[in-house]
Amino acid sequence: MVKFNDLTGKIIGRLTFLEHEYIGSKRFWKARCQCGEEQKYRADYFSVMKCKGTSFECYKCKMERRSPTLTDKIFGRLTVVKEVPGKDQHRWWLCKCECGEEKEIPSVRLTNKSGRPLTRSCGCLARKLNSKWVNTTQYPPAHQLRTKHTDIRKAALYHCRNAMVASCYRTEDCRYKYHGELGHTVCDLWRNGAKDFVKWAIKNGYKDGDGVFLKDGKTTYSPQNCFVMCKSEFFKKHNSKTIEWNGKCKSITEWANEFGCSISCLSVRLKKYKKYGLDKIMDLNWVPERKQFYGTEHLEGDIVRLYKEGKTYFEIGQELRISSSTVGRFLRKNNVKIRPAKCRSAL
Repeated sequence: MVKFNDLTGKIIGRLTFLEHEYIGSKRFWKARCQCGEEQKYRADYFSVMKCKGTSFECYKCKMERRSPTLTDKIFGRLTVVKEVPGKDQHRWWLCKCECGEEKEIPSVRLTNKSGRPLTRSCGCLARKLNSKWVNTTQYPPAHQLRTKHTDIRKAALYHCRNAMVASCYRTEDCRYKYHGELGHTVCDLWRNGAKDFVKWAIKNGYKDGDGVFLKDGKTTYSPQNCFVMCKSEFFKKHNSKTIEWNGKCKSITEWANEFGCSISCLSVRLKKYKKYGLDKIMDLNWVPERKQFYGTEHLEGDIVRLYKEGKTYFEIGQELRISSSTVGRFLRKNNVKIRPAKCRSAL
């Protein structure tokens, strides 16, 4: 039987042992740390004192030692405001960036062995360094326009403004050929900040599903040259194909509504019967005459006759509008002597 080691009143490290009790079949010691925190420890935790050392302390003191208080300290663009409830085993801090945005960051991202914080801003520094197409000394702050607690309209407008600037100045952007290469630019007010762009759009009645577009003949995105409009209506008006017929110029949708047919019906006729002219296409009762199928009563005789004339399977099929396999089937049916393959092929 293991000899009981009474630690009542003893001090080990920062802990003073008060009493012991049993929880189930395990003995626990109640100890008080020098900071005043009381905590329970399993008795076998202290039986390996030589291996663990004598620096015993409560969990709070251990975390303070490993991750000291960072309140009011500055790391890059971040100023630590206060400690917040942890999301994992690390200590978390609420930090305020120079751009005004607040962010929760774990202590391991602020202090490490290298002495240089891994996180130096809320994200504005990375956007500034990686955004060569933005003409500003400091990348425009988000002003809480892109967080999950933001109004959906403001978050959408923030990304709309970033996409607009990128399409005009970033050559790697997929929309650059439609804007930047055509000479489109963004005014300094919108280019250097998203807050003014969001205010202007909301003031002009922006709602979900709308977009910001340039007026005809304008090349600079600015409050004077842009307007807010529903995206579906804008593209329906500007990207729809117009057809001029009988002195009228209308879109496919308008012609389909006038004729009382579907848009797909009219689109298929325009593509399929293009060679017949617009007058016949717009006459929905007109269809091209179909070629009559070659009668089977004359088909076998013509196949045999053409084959004996020296024509190939392919040439016979092209002339009679049938497949090569059909030609061979009728020849075998009439017991015609088949030429070698090299002789049947076209020269």
